Amino acid sequence: MRSLHARAMTFLVIVSTTSVAFAQFGLCGAPDLVRLPKPQKKLLPQYTYGNQYGYVNHQPMPVQPYYNPAPVGYQQPVAYQQPVAYQQPVAYQQPVAYQQPVVYQQPVPAYVMPNGVYASPAKPGIVQPVPVTPRPKGSAPSGKPLPSRKAAPLRQNTVTKMLRETAPIEPIPSGQNAGAGLFMGGGSCTDDCDSGCPPCIEQCYRSPWYALATGLIMGRNQANGIWTTYNSADLTDQMMKSNFDVEWRGGAEIRFGRRFCCDTWAWEFTYWTLDPFQGIATASVPGGTVSTTLEVAEVEFVGNGVTTNAAAIFDNSSEQRLWRYDEIHNFELNLLRGGFCGGGSWPWDTQWSVGLRYFRFRDRLIYGGVMQNNTWGDGGGLYEAYLNEHVKNNVYAFQFGFETRAPRWRNLQLYISPKFAIGTNHIENEYQLYRGDGALGRPTVASGVSGSFPVTSSKDVFSLITQIDVGLEWNFGCNWSARIGYRLMVATGMGLADNQIPFYIVDIPEIEDIDHNAELILHGGFAGVTYNF
Repeated sequence: MRSLHARAMTFLVIVSTTSVAFAQFGLCGAPDLVRLPKPQKKLLPQYTYGNQYGYVNHQPMPVQPYYNPAPVGYQQPVAYQQPVAYQQPVAYQQPVAYQQPVVYQQPVPAYVMPNGVYASPAKPGIVQPVPVTPRPKGSAPSGKPLPSRKAAPLRQNTVTKMLRETAPIEPIPSGQNAGAGLFMGGGSCTDDCDSGCPPCIEQCYRSPWYALATGLIMGRNQANGIWTTYNSADLTDQMMKSNFDVEWRGGAEIRFGRRFCCDTWAWEFTYWTLDPFQGIATASVPGGTVSTTLEVAEVEFVGNGVTTNAAAIFDNSSEQRLWRYDEIHNFELNLLRGGFCGGGSWPWDTQWSVGLRYFRFRDRLIYGGVMQNNTWGDGGGLYEAYLNEHVKNNVYAFQFGFETRAPRWRNLQLYISPKFAIGTNHIENEYQLYRGDGALGRPTVASGVSGSFPVTSSKDVFSLITQIDVGLEWNFGCNWSARIGYRLMVATGMGLADNQIPFYIVDIPEIEDIDHNAELILHGGFAGVTYNF
């Protein structure tokens, strides 16, 4: 028994010794202890509380043990819940078709045409709009309009023009502004003509052309004339003067133009003329004592084998006469702009114009006498003589002006149109002395004057032209209007025939120097019709 106990104790000692040795020197034996360096006092800052004894180092705080919670035991999952049965969705309901609301259309006022003609648009009232159609490919979505495009102008034929001319016309209320003369004003070149112009343009004035035909009746002022004839039997009897009255003459004006740029601009050509101013004055007394106030004795006529002194014909004549012949032509090319300042606080509608003007005025004065005891035409004109003065004025000018119109009253409209031209006048003068049979006059030897007849000369001088038209226009159709008024025209820097005749009819140097300090005044009435086509 003791032997068994001793053996057991010996075995236990051997096993424990072996396990300790294996733990120290085996694969899992404990390594040597790692020795940490001592802390250096220089790395630790010394703090004080400001007392005299210095800072007392505190003991380091103890390390808290790492919290390692115990794992939670296995939790039994919640029992599976059966999902709610699938519900069939409600069937899709077709939406009610959208009903387009009825749109009330405000009555549109009548519009006035370029020449003052008025027309009414379609009859106002309640209008049912066209049903909405699907948007075509390439068009803008709702609320996002495409960039505006200028619509192509509508083409018209003769039938559509005739139908529009017969359209009913409604009067424009009194006091309403009524347009811009011959063409419609307002807008600009960038406007959409189809959407920016009044409806009456759509109805009546799609064609850009217009024409005006006007009749004129005018007279001219008297020049500063010279006395030519007296009664030699009675020196106080002054019988004839060069500026005798001439009758008023009729004439015509033609104007046509073309609008462009939404009818706010227009080119316009104008031509007007008058029948020549013609007149004759005569002086005669029984006994043949009609004489001239001019000095004519230093001129003689040589021809056909006959030499005649001018005094033998013009002194103690049977009869003396004066003839006048005046001719007038006017050409203009203007650029017009409408809608300049109409509306607002200024009730008158105004358009302006700039352009070129050519004005031609020919003035001819003939002074003749027949020898005593003879009549006109005797001897083939051998016993009569003439002084023929012919001056031509050619004015080339730059012109500007405007036309302003009052508010319309019962289809009537008052307007005033002044124009001002500034330019140069090229004057040509021709002075002749001749006998009835064609023999030319010449200075006598005793006169000491060199030269011969005819005498011609020319000169360029400064000239101004002012023209004012005041009238009343009546619109009696969509494309038609009529006008009546008064015209005044004044031209300065003009050469007149009366001023070119010197007292000594042989004074050739004086004749060559053209007098041009006169003015020409024309005035009278006019009436015309305008048509837009």
